[in-house]
Amino acid sequence: MSLDLHVRRMFVAGEPGGIYDPSVLSSLFADSAGTTPATVDGPVGRVLDLSGRGSHLVQSVADSRPTLRLIDGRYSLQFDGVDDHLVSAAALNLTATSRLTVCAAIRALNLTSAGSAGIGMVVNHNGTGAAAWSIQVPDTTTGRINFSSSGTASSTRSAVISGLSAPRSMVLTGTADIAAPYSRLRLDGAAPASNTLSQNSGPYASAPLAVARQSDAAVRHFNGHLYGLIIRGVVSSDREITFAERWAAKRAGVAL
Repeated sequence: MSLDLHVRRMFVAGEPGGIYDPSVLSSLFADSAGTTPATVDGPVGRVLDLSGRGSHLVQSVADSRPTLRLIDGRYSLQFDGVDDHLVSAAALNLTATSRLTVCAAIRALNLTSAGSAGIGMVVNHNGTGAAAWSIQVPDTTTGRINFSSSGTASSTRSAVISGLSAPRSMVLTGTADIAAPYSRLRLDGAAPASNTLSQNSGPYASAPLAVARQSDAAVRHFNGHLYGLIIRGVVSSDREITFAERWAAKRAGVAL
């Protein structure tokens, strides 16, 4: 079975979330309505969710759309770190779960981003308050990446990996369980960094999902490329994580 099929089978039990894959050109459109196919070096205003959950991403503002790139045989969405971002066309409803898996294939182009204290959000759900989560790329002082998760009382707990530099391509996998509690972050398939402090209680929220920006404010824009993204409202098994990371690594050209 192909990696694509293994990844799509992760949603057969009705798990909430989404799959976003710029290498599937039929899922990309230049406009937010989804009427004009995207082309290489052109804008992307709509990205279809390939999981079957219908969590499509859009950008209605033409100047804020990422650009479809094809570099060294790999497709990506390039975000400018200034205003480019995508948001979910409808709220991503995670109110039935307190558990999460996120796997992102990215290339961070530098250590800073406009107006965001040197932090770029690769993906964010429900801002930075209660019942929220995000993956953030290196900041200007420590070269660190964070996977953050919080319960309903806004006790945000971050798993952190430090000492990185950019530009760098990477596969980032975050898992969280509010009740357990833990937040864990893997870099390129390595053993995870972990935070086991209390996140208070779940579940997560029904709220907008944002890619390359904070979801509830025009800050923390990501400067770099997105090669692929998987979001599941469960904690994936070790086997599922292996398949997800292999899928992501193939798209980003990263060795695990």
